[in-house]
Amino acid sequence: MERYAVYILASTRNGTLYVGVTNDLARR
Repeated sequence: MERYAVYILASTRNGTLYVGVTNDLARR
């Protein structure tokens, strides 16, 4: 879950990154 938290922080700045990351995680 540590990695997930890091992604969320980075996504807060871009916002779009969040969507891309979420899709990748959901795919896995």
